[in-house]
Amino acid sequence: MGWKRVAKSKVKRLLSNDLPKKVIEGLVSDKYFLINSNKPADIHCVSKRVLEVFNQIKSQGVQPLYLGERVCDTQDFKKARLSLSFARKASEHDVPRAIVNNKAEQLFLYTRDVWSSSIIRAEGNVKRRRLVFVFNQDGLFLGLAFATGDKIMDKGRTKTLRNVIDIGYYLRAEG
Repeated sequence: MGWKRVAKSKVKRLLSNDLPKKVIEGLVSDKYFLINSNKPADIHCVSKRVLEVFNQIKSQGVQPLYLGERVCDTQDFKKARLSLSFARKASEHDVPRAIVNNKAEQLFLYTRDVWSSSIIRAEGNVKRRRLVFVFNQDGLFLGLAFATGDKIMDKGRTKTLRNVIDIGYYLRAEG
């Protein structure tokens, strides 16, 4: 029972489904990863200092309910999905991104998909069936989407980005 360490190699393998290798290295280099045996679907990321405090309180027989930042949700290690908070941290790195107009921003935050005509520009290596980080025109991270085609900037009216999760999720989940 309680928290157990997760090898960085396993976390890197999980994240490799969604992120470029360079980004993964930047995100995991100085972090430690733990999994709660009571909730084995979540992997959490902690700093060295948090791990030290955790080890001190663990030696006193105390187990925290929550620890660090949730990295991903995983029912099995083949289908891991980045958590929204960790995706936001990853978005600060060189990741595939799409910048959308105001109307698409509003719709995306209500779980709608993005049409190619609503994409202002794409940056990075956007590939079909891979995650794309969606931003508004002001550079605010909105969420994650799957690219449904290689040419997301086609000016036709085609559904190009399928919403996976967006920052509006927390508001809808609370309601």
